[in-house]
Amino acid sequence: MIAEVAPAKIRDIQVLRALAIIAVIFQHYWRLPVPPAFQYLHSHVSGWTGVDIFLAISGFLMCQACVRYAEKTDGKVAALKMFAEHRVRRLLPALLCWNCFSIILAAYLDDPPLRSVFLATRGALAALFGVSNVYWSYCFQVAQGTCGNGDYNGVTWSLSLEWQLYAVLALSFYFLGRYYVLGILLVLTAVLSFFPATMFSLPWVFRPAAFTAGCVVYFLGNTYAPGIRGLPVWGCRIVLGVGLVLCLIAPNVLPPHWIFWGMGAGAGLCMLSALRGDSYSNGRLGSLALWIGERSYSIYLCHLPLMVLVVDILKRLNAAAFAHGQTLIGFGLFSALTIVCSSLSYHFVEQRFLHRGAGKRAVAERLPG
Repeated sequence: MIAEVAPAKIRDIQVLRALAIIAVIFQHYWRLPVPPAFQYLHSHVSGWTGVDIFLAISGFLMCQACVRYAEKTDGKVAALKMFAEHRVRRLLPALLCWNCFSIILAAYLDDPPLRSVFLATRGALAALFGVSNVYWSYCFQVAQGTCGNGDYNGVTWSLSLEWQLYAVLALSFYFLGRYYVLGILLVLTAVLSFFPATMFSLPWVFRPAAFTAGCVVYFLGNTYAPGIRGLPVWGCRIVLGVGLVLCLIAPNVLPPHWIFWGMGAGAGLCMLSALRGDSYSNGRLGSLALWIGERSYSIYLCHLPLMVLVVDILKRLNAAAFAHGQTLIGFGLFSALTIVCSSLSYHFVEQRFLHRGAGKRAVAERLPG
């Protein structure tokens, strides 16, 4: 999802990540001071579908990774092991880092601190064991008010969904065949589409439609590569626009049993628009989007805890004294903290562990025998 590094020639994937994380932040931003116009827009646009764009990217990239590891290794088990090792190196360090931050923040902000630390730790463990989506579905649907503040580490639900989809993809790819992958994922999507897309229901936290769409785009890209990558820039931008709009409004305009299909189709169109590689990643705006996209995993993990922190800071500053400027103050604080924290996390956590693992693997490949 958010974590696999895109091939350098498909720079537009980073722009998709930037758009996805902006949509997710928009969904959650109501926690900070906002103008009335924001509330109106928030009621008509579903920013949480940014997660589905991340899932479509993951479906595409994980299919690509499965093929690459199969070519590099001898045997299915070795390929599966390489796939798993790379996912762990790429995803786990930053997750551990921000889970620890969420626990410390809970201890600092909440009263009584011991109960808050216990609940935040429980949420962090659910994320580390890859069951956060099930945990938070239970918390919101069954045990409301007993799981603590989901803003500390509740965003990890989508990471658990990704990990589960990675497992389904890799196991079916290596032990059944690549075309069974699409069949299994399409069946799962069809079954879950019979249920309403109620937020944090089990069908909602297990939705595979966008991930499936990303896989479809990968296979289409391989089959019809010259035609798809030969699309004009303006054509790719139109496809991106249609995909974004479909993703963002599908939950509000489509019938219940078509919502998952609509979000998946929109996310798939976004991924399809990126295959040319350079349709919207050039220029100053493109450079900014590339910068955001590179850090999107860390931004995703840290943005909600930082919102909680900013709200606390505004209270301590006596926000009433800044009644006319608290929206700007909140935006400025949140933006500054997000830029600094995500950059530190990207450079000193994500990249360090990824490069360290890559270096060890390169040395091992040069050794005889």
